[in-house]
Amino acid sequence: MVSMRELVRREFTVDLSPQRAWDQLANVESWTSWAKHIKRVTLQPSGPLTEHSAGAFRLVGGARSTFR
Repeated sequence: MVSMRELVRREFTVDLSPQRAWDQLANVESWTSWAKHIKRVTLQPSGPLTEHSAGAFRLVGGARSTFR
């Protein structure tokens, strides 16, 4: 079993439909344009977030994390 540690938890309210909100969240490579606490993000394969995606991000404070 892999141990996971929560690095960041953010909650926010947006005036968008669930589909429009997901479209923004699924565009991982644009996160740095609206999530100022994220310094860098990579996604493989490039493109929209899917069940096959894997990636990594670095926060402004230097913390790093990966996701699948």
